[in-house]
Amino acid sequence: MEIDLGLGWRRVNQRVLENAPCSIGVLVDRGFGFGPDTVKKVCVPFLGGPDSREALRLAGRMANHPKMRVTVIRFCGSGGPEGEIKSRPSSSATVSNDEREEQDCEQDETALVEFTRRWDGIIKFIEKQVNNIVNEVLAIAQSTEFELIMVGKGRFSRAIVAELANHHVEYEELGSIGGLLASLPHGIKSSVLVIQQHDCLREGHSTHLKCFDERMFRLIIA
Repeated sequence: MEIDLGLGWRRVNQRVLENAPCSIGVLVDRGFGFGPDTVKKVCVPFLGGPDSREALRLAGRMANHPKMRVTVIRFCGSGGPEGEIKSRPSSSATVSNDEREEQDCEQDETALVEFTRRWDGIIKFIEKQVNNIVNEVLAIAQSTEFELIMVGKGRFSRAIVAELANHHVEYEELGSIGGLLASLPHGIKSSVLVIQQHDCLREGHSTHLKCFDERMFRLIIA
C-alpha cells in the first residue's frame, strides 16, 4: 500500500483486512528493498495484544534472513507491562473485559518469554518504561535508524487505547499506531508493516504469514 493510493485502493485494503481468512500484513512502502549487499534494520515496537504477538512471530521469521537485523522494543507505561486498569463499578461486562485483558497480558508475557529464549543473541530485545508510548514510537520512526517499522494493528490494552484517543488517525484501516506512522505530517521515512492477526478459533483457517524470495522480503496471504 502506498501513501498516495486513491480511495478505490484504500477500499480494497479495507475489504481485505475485514474479510481475509488468515493473518495479514499491509506494507506502507517508502523504499524498502534489498540491494545485493544491503542489510535492513527492522524495529518491532511491542505494545501487547494478539496483533502485536503476530508481529512478534513474524519478527522471528525475519531473523532467519541473512540480510535482516531485528530489534524488538517492549514499551511499558508508567503502570508497568500490564498498564493501569483503574477501579470501576462492578458489572458483568466490566468483569468480563477485565478477565479478557488479564488473559491477554498473560499471553503477552508467555509469548515474550518464549521469544527471548528462542532468539537470544540473534534478535536484540529492549524493555523500556516510558511516560508516552506514542511519542516514543514516533521518535523511533523519525530517527531513520530503521528501514522498516513493524507494528500490530490494534487490540491493545485499555491503557494504551486511552493514550491513543487524542491522536487523529488518517488511515484508520491501519490501526491507531500504523495510521500515525503512515501519515505524512510526521516526517517518517521508514516503511511501515502493519500486522493483523486472524481469529483462527472462530474461522478455523491458517494464521501464518509466509515469506519468500531471499533477494527481497515479501509478504503473501497464506
